[in-house]
Amino acid sequence: MDDVREHAVARLYCPACGDWLVPIVAFTPDVAAPARGDLTCIGCSASYAWRDGVLDLGVNGGGNEIPRHFAHDQGEITFLELFDETIRMAVNSDRTSEDELYALLSWLDPYPGQPTLHLGCDDGRMTPPLAQAVHPGLLLCIESDMELLQQAKLRCLQNGVDNAVLVRADLRHPPVRPNCFDRMVLTGVLHGKEQAVSYLERVSRALVPGGNLAGLALAQSKLEEFAEQQAQFASSAGIRFVDVHQMGNDLCRGDYVGFQLDQPSNWMARFVARKEGFDPRGSL
Repeated sequence: MDDVREHAVARLYCPACGDWLVPIVAFTPDVAAPARGDLTCIGCSASYAWRDGVLDLGVNGGGNEIPRHFAHDQGEITFLELFDETIRMAVNSDRTSEDELYALLSWLDPYPGQPTLHLGCDDGRMTPPLAQAVHPGLLLCIESDMELLQQAKLRCLQNGVDNAVLVRADLRHPPVRPNCFDRMVLTGVLHGKEQAVSYLERVSRALVPGGNLAGLALAQSKLEEFAEQQAQFASSAGIRFVDVHQMGNDLCRGDYVGFQLDQPSNWMARFVARKEGFDPRGSL
């Protein structure tokens, strides 16, 4: 296993029991070549395979997954494709979705060498610029949809990205260890059944104190016309729109000391928050 994968695996845990993951050859030295890079859990012996460059940790069923596709016209679109659509409909703005994604990365303020977690990497359009910003640091990308991960992998290959590790896992409960990442990006993972602030407080345990998280969310509109459209869309898609202002207030009553948001369209918002750091006076 190469160094980047080793750094990634050290920050993951077995989704079945929570124990450590190690290469399967540590217990079965004579395993056949195609499976030599696969992982096993030292606690429950569950095995997890690398599938065409993507580590598959599995996704729990039951219909509680965070939706990754939305009905649109005669087909389906992903969250970032929906983001594209809503940016194009924005009034009095010539900004593109690419402009907004780079603005989000500037808010995140990543530095070279910082381990970074991306929850909901979608089709990978953010993966190359984010990976380049933190290079040679690890970028761990988690997505529940294997088709989207394969698109993200292709973008990595096309852009020569060598520090991103792609993982299929449950976005509701990503199997990442606490205090392992300096930066975190969330793309379209706040519209599930769980309240956004509860989800953020749980997954951001992976951040070190003083770390930044940034994201894109389906945001509740204050305009009645759009609010009605959102209600219809949410009902048909089985999702929720987020009151991003309230989410920021709630975060700042907890472990966060700063929150900023911008709503580039009536349907979407980007945000950034900084987790409270260590107070040296606390050890006195």
